[in-house]
Amino acid sequence: TYHVDGSIKKYRTEFTRKDLTNEHRHFISEHIGRLLMQKSQFEEAEQMFRSLPDALEHKNAMIADSLLCQAEILSSGDDVTEVCKAKLQEFKAQPDNAVHITSIGMRLYLLNECAKLGCRDAIHEALLLLEDIRKESGRGYLLQQAPNHLFMHSTCVYVFCSRLLRLREQGFQIERRKSFVDSSCDQMGDMLDKVEQILATELYPRRIRLKMTQLGLKYESVEEMLQSPEAERSIWHTLEESRKALDSFWTQFVSKLEKQEAVSESKSVPRYYPFARHSCDLKSSTESFSNIFKNNWSDQAKLFTSLLQSLKSTIECLDKAKEEGHELNECLNALENIDEAKLKDEVSDDQLNDFKHKLEKLKKFRNTATSSACSSQSKQAGSIDRLRNSSEKFNEMLQKPFPLAFRANDEVCKWMIRKEEAIDSNQGCWHVHWCNEVNSDKHDEQVNLAKFNEKIKKRFNQKQSGPVDVLALAHCAAEFAEEARLVLEEYTYPELTIPTKPDAIGENFEWSLVCYSCAQPNDVLRSRWSRLQNDCANCDKCILLVREKASAAPSDVWQRVRPRPRKLVKLDMCRRYSDIESCNGCKRSECDFAHGDAELRLWELERIGKFSFNKLLKSNRSAGSELPLILCERPAVEGGSELQIVYTGPESLPARLPTGKAQNSCYSLCNSLLEGTECQHQGICFSAHCAEEEQLWNIMQQKRDNWPEHLVLRIDKIEPELIGWSLESSCDYMYKLTCYRCSESLDPLRSRFKLKETQNCERCDQSILLVRSKNNQINKWQRIRDRQGHLVICDLYQSNKCRRSECDFAHGDMELKLWKLERIGKLSFDKLLKSKLPLILCERPVVKGGSEPQIVYTGPEPLPARLPEKRKDFHTLCNSLFERKECPQYKYNRGNCFYAHCAEEEQLWNILRKKR
Repeated sequence: TYHVDGSIKKYRTEFTRKDLTNEHRHFISEHIGRLLMQKSQFEEAEQMFRSLPDALEHKNAMIADSLLCQAEILSSGDDVTEVCKAKLQEFKAQPDNAVHITSIGMRLYLLNECAKLGCRDAIHEALLLLEDIRKESGRGYLLQQAPNHLFMHSTCVYVFCSRLLRLREQGFQIERRKSFVDSSCDQMGDMLDKVEQILATELYPRRIRLKMTQLGLKYESVEEMLQSPEAERSIWHTLEESRKALDSFWTQFVSKLEKQEAVSESKSVPRYYPFARHSCDLKSSTESFSNIFKNNWSDQAKLFTSLLQSLKSTIECLDKAKEEGHELNECLNALENIDEAKLKDEVSDDQLNDFKHKLEKLKKFRNTATSSACSSQSKQAGSIDRLRNSSEKFNEMLQKPFPLAFRANDEVCKWMIRKEEAIDSNQGCWHVHWCNEVNSDKHDEQVNLAKFNEKIKKRFNQKQSGPVDVLALAHCAAEFAEEARLVLEEYTYPELTIPTKPDAIGENFEWSLVCYSCAQPNDVLRSRWSRLQNDCANCDKCILLVREKASAAPSDVWQRVRPRPRKLVKLDMCRRYSDIESCNGCKRSECDFAHGDAELRLWELERIGKFSFNKLLKSNRSAGSELPLILCERPAVEGGSELQIVYTGPESLPARLPTGKAQNSCYSLCNSLLEGTECQHQGICFSAHCAEEEQLWNIMQQKRDNWPEHLVLRIDKIEPELIGWSLESSCDYMYKLTCYRCSESLDPLRSRFKLKETQNCERCDQSILLVRSKNNQINKWQRIRDRQGHLVICDLYQSNKCRRSECDFAHGDMELKLWKLERIGKLSFDKLLKSKLPLILCERPVVKGGSEPQIVYTGPEPLPARLPEKRKDFHTLCNSLFERKECPQYKYNRGNCFYAHCAEEEQLWNILRKKR
């Protein structure tokens, strides 16, 4: 990787030369693209390849290879925001391409571009994509998704399949990909036959729509397409068969519901869905399904429930009131003033029967009331009569087909409303033209498609959304019919076995999923394993072991296969790793490079979509524990009740937080493990002492929100004293945020402070965090520095010998406790402190009241700032500060002491040392 980066940098520098010819620039662009392919930066490589001239013979092959690589790593689970950043940003700015912003939509775009270029290697990945789209095209997905989402019979899927079928006649293959094609794959013709089988073209209007799409790719415009009788006939048949299919689905659906609800045949049922309007004026039309639904089902249901509750309460009052009229009047007043809009209960058959029963009972009370000559009872009778008339009106409304038929299909109703409103608002109400024009019962002859196309183009111009021509209208109609088939007919796609998806691991390797109870590692990296003879009753199945089938004498040593790293890195063997333990130089069990030939081969197969580590675990793993399986709880003492967090490895070491900083941005194993010796820093070693500890520490380098949920609770229990503890809610400690103007340092290390009497600092920087015990009434506070590195108490500080204010070790128990809180993500100094930058230098006049500025330190001693001498080690404070003596070098040698004379100076010098 280092040599590749150097070559890219060298080529980019050469590319900026002004005296280069076009041929040289094209040569450099091609080689930069090839190097970027080696680094797995496929999108940048694609951009370099597209800048090459069209006359270059292998340009399309290189572009297709980069596109196919992007699709393959998306298929294996990589994040689309990392793989296709530029494309994703472009698609988000274009509403028409919103379908491509998801991972599966981006794969469709990439493979469609490959098919457009003529790459036959995309057929294998295309079948995997179509299978994934089929799995997300069920009825349940459609009812939950927004209108016009990607599903099996979307227009873009038909265009993609048509381009794939054209590869039967012409296309090319990428030379370097031949080594990845297994001998068990079907021939190209058999794979293309599977495309039509996945679409299930035996159902109308799918076959004629696919033919229409294929013919549409041959012509440059729709007008040219309409001049061909075959193409014109395919468009008309797609429009007509889609209308017939939709009419059939709707009729069968209503007939099925009528049988369930026993609705009489005399009730009027709309002919088909959608209920297309006779007028194109949206404002003057009220025949949409949305309005019918809302006026005849939803609002009535709410009001009916309100009346039913009022009836029940009225009857209860009448039973209690008997001859007392004032109680009945209060009940009727409450009934008339009821707020119907706040009632949201749905109407059911039980409520309807209850309503009828209560209504009959209420009529008896009314007859009793009207037989009396009392005027107050006459008023009660009138109110009850109005209530009865209103109830009978609702009883008639609820006998209509819509409310009864759809009451049990709330999801279907909501989907139909969403779909029709989307067509009305976002697509220009195109179904009006489709349902009015394409209707064989109204026309003796076929409609002139050329004139119909002009009408569509005039209606849906560039300013109004909708199908731009009759071909787009045919696709919209067919897509709508397929959605109705799924929702109304409850259609399910047939499952197909795709032979082009080989069992790569089963063909080449013996494999087994094990845990630490049924297998044991042979090295500290957990790379080579031995199977145990005993059977594991409750196996976690969290470790994948493989060995070659081709070996004449298979050994007892199995190789572990780790999940493929999701970083865009080159898949290659680790140069430091060796199967011979004494020759192994790799210190990372979570290395980004492969530890063995079998692991590298399976990673390459996963990269091209022929093997999936996650799918293998999901289909074969029945254990309830979540991965990664790193930590577990066990009794601290055998047979005891107190639990302890330990690692799941065979050593069962107690878990600990990372004590030091990670070197080269990642933690590694301790040298003592590789050398087989005892670590001298046991318990406080800055390196991991088992593979599980290394994995945990590298996970903890991420933000707490990105940690696996099952690990968060166990990480919090590693330090029992931190459970439920926070600085804000502590009962033992109090804290303050101050600066040098409102607090005073008591030692040269800036570790102990006291607050000044005038604590009201108008412009307080709040850059210093001070803490003290609530029981301690003395004005002495301990400063808590931002986490420096090691979660260990400084031995020199405890013996008053530490000379570094920026020491990497904790200066006190309270500071160590807060550093641990920050390490597990429960405290953030950046959020707590107002100032995030180190306040070290400031400008002040050399003479009080003068105009000439001078750079001084911000501490309580405004010493003039000075530059340090070059040295390899860290800068420390001068001993004279601790001995409270005057430094002779600083006083008599013009301030040329090699040591820092204040904490701010030490911090500045160490910052400059790092930069150097």
